[in-house]
Amino acid sequence: MGIAIVFLPLLGALIAGLGGKIIGDRISQLITTLFMLICAGLSWFIFFDIAHHHQNYTQNLLTWIQSGSYEIM
Repeated sequence: MGIAIVFLPLLGALIAGLGGKIIGDRISQLITTLFMLICAGLSWFIFFDIAHHHQNYTQNLLTWIQSGSYEIM
């Protein structure tokens, strides 16, 4: 879920930016708005997990630095 929150806006921007002339202005607007609404809804689920259920939430996307046994995410 966390990865979708991070990458759905990027995916929507790529679809609208690179395929905008092919799919048209209106469809580009709908796709980007839909992806942002999905991200907002998923963000609310994570927010309520953290705020009301006192759950910890971390999302590791990439390893930033890795050298031997030393690792920064």
